[in-house]
Amino acid sequence: MVELGPQGELYTDTWYRKLLEINPRRAWCKCEQNQWELFMTGLEDRAIEPFLKYLGLGFRRPTEKEWRSLFQDCQELKSVLSPRTDWPPSCAPPVSLWVKKGLFPLVEEGLLETLSGTKGCIGKPFQELLPNTWNPQDVREVNWDVARKFIGFRVVREMRHEANNR
Repeated sequence: MVELGPQGELYTDTWYRKLLEINPRRAWCKCEQNQWELFMTGLEDRAIEPFLKYLGLGFRRPTEKEWRSLFQDCQELKSVLSPRTDWPPSCAPPVSLWVKKGLFPLVEEGLLETLSGTKGCIGKPFQELLPNTWNPQDVREVNWDVARKFIGFRVVREMRHEANNR
């Protein structure tokens, strides 16, 4: 059975085009600046949860604890990889950005992320939302009407481990 989207619609081109009105599509090959524009934003909780079900079993948003763990891993990865300068010039932009910056944006300027189990957001918002007025690692409630374009979400997938590893 195909999971229906919000308001009982299928996840179709029409559904996606409504999202594109909020944040137009951005090519991966042009993402050295404003990386937050690569993320899907503007979806409220009532739309995110059915979308995650549509993706399949185990897909969900990270909890605050998981997000902080991702952030810590990202910082460690950046410190290990940053001295390297021998990345191939033909490396695809999403790969090269991941190598250079880690799991962006994770407190890079531009995007707040919703989390599982809380109504607040975490991250460093776009300049219009005065990012210097708060700690990007604190969960904070924001005005949805003002910040909709700058609120996105990260998807994690739970991996089930079999009792017997083969």
